Amino acid sequence: SDGDDEGENNNKKPESVNFVVMLKKNNKPQFYNMAVSSTSEMALKLKAREQADREEKAQLKILTLNMSTRMEQQENDQELITNVTNRTPQATGLNLNRDKKPKYVPPKGAPDADIIFGSK
Repeated sequence: SDGDDEGENNNKKPESVNFVVMLKKNNKPQFYNMAVSSTSEMALKLKAREQADREEKAQLKILTLNMSTRMEQQENDQELITNVTNRTPQATGLNLNRDKKPKYVPPKGAPDADIIFGSK
């Protein structure tokens, strides 16, 4: 039965690739199907371009996954650092709010023009 299968493969027509050709006639697009042999230069270039696109997408996927895992790791590291630095000493009972500097309070009222511009 193996010999019969080989004979059937030799008798088959060569595979073809379907292309759609768009022509404009009176500003209206018209589409026509065109079957091209898979061994033609146009079909081979199309297959090569599709393979290159698949490889590029796979490479971009790997780069994106690596970048996202790196970003997650950095976020986790940053979170650990902030947790360590933000720990308050609960056992000592110190009030850390008391040590804050007082906020700047701007003076109220209109400024004195003589001080700013000088007197005449």
